[in-house]
Amino acid sequence: KPAIDRALQFVLDSQYPSGGWPQRYPLRYEFSKRGRADYTHYPTFNDGVAWENVSFLIQCYQVLGDSRLLDAITRGMNFFLLTQQGQPNPGWALQYTTDLKPVAARTYEPLSLSTATTSENVERLLQFYRFTGDTRFLARIPEALEWLDRMRLPKKDEQGRTHPEFIELQTNRPLYVHRRGSNVVNGEYYVDYDERRTLGHYAA
Repeated sequence: KPAIDRALQFVLDSQYPSGGWPQRYPLRYEFSKRGRADYTHYPTFNDGVAWENVSFLIQCYQVLGDSRLLDAITRGMNFFLLTQQGQPNPGWALQYTTDLKPVAARTYEPLSLSTATTSENVERLLQFYRFTGDTRFLARIPEALEWLDRMRLPKKDEQGRTHPEFIELQTNRPLYVHRRGSNVVNGEYYVDYDERRTLGHYAA
């Protein structure tokens, strides 16, 4: 129980008032690269951060019956609502500034919306509805699904995937990440509209 209490307090302490969580905690603002700002403090959906923390809090509430967790759970669920974008592109980004605007992160994660994150967040909203019976979590799912349909590729890619990962905010055009150079000293990532020769370590 003391170990659980420490882990639980860590999750509570690291939650932003908006309901999201940073990629890393404690906040140090020390990971900047190639002129980009530190991304580790951004509230993020990347790597399941938001969902895994909400899920953990829900499990703790169900098992421990600790009512003080309800506020953190509710804010965590609402973070999903607050960050869904408006028309004409009602999807989600991987991460957000602390005032909840989509933002780039790692050098191979451009400022964009993410079809994979949008698909996952639709599933989470359905789960939140099942937990709570609150129809707010259902209200904008149709918009997100319609947007995902519009973002579908004309044909599946070589790996059988149906959607591009990154979508440009202003235009709804697919963005593709590439790499030039041979190592960390002379190499770099870059983004364009060309679906050929994308990264091997990150889904295009």
